[in-house]
Amino acid sequence: MTPYFEENGIQIFHGDCLDVLPCLADNFVDSVVTDPPYELSNDGKGKPQRARFFYCAKASQEDREEGLEPRRNFHPTVKPTDLMRYLVRLITPPCGICLDPFAGSGSTGKACALEGMKAILIEKEIEYCELAMRRARLRQQLLFT
Repeated sequence: MTPYFEENGIQIFHGDCLDVLPCLADNFVDSVVTDPPYELSNDGKGKPQRARFFYCAKASQEDREEGLEPRRNFHPTVKPTDLMRYLVRLITPPCGICLDPFAGSGSTGKACALEGMKAILIEKEIEYCELAMRRARLRQQLLFT
């Protein structure tokens, strides 16, 4: 399967994770950092999931838009970059590969790029793949400015 985007250790696949994951090699990641869509359910009947822990962090406007100018980040649940950087450092070994099968606007990918880690992102909405790609390129923009 060909990635939608691949650069500096960040790969983004456009598609449903249930279709993409079987195409990837077994035992290919060191960690999974993700935020599944809210409409997913345990029984497939549309009932909301019941989580033991619920935390809703909101990214600042500056954090949401960083690296996207002149476009805007229209994803409803952008995660704060500092939080995501902490989480990927916490559970991903140095030089490890982090998976986010519900990438959204690419908060996990942006964090991995800024930490110098590899990431595999999967997103089924093409407009969010574009956001994730632009956010993953932020590290390169920062290095050359």
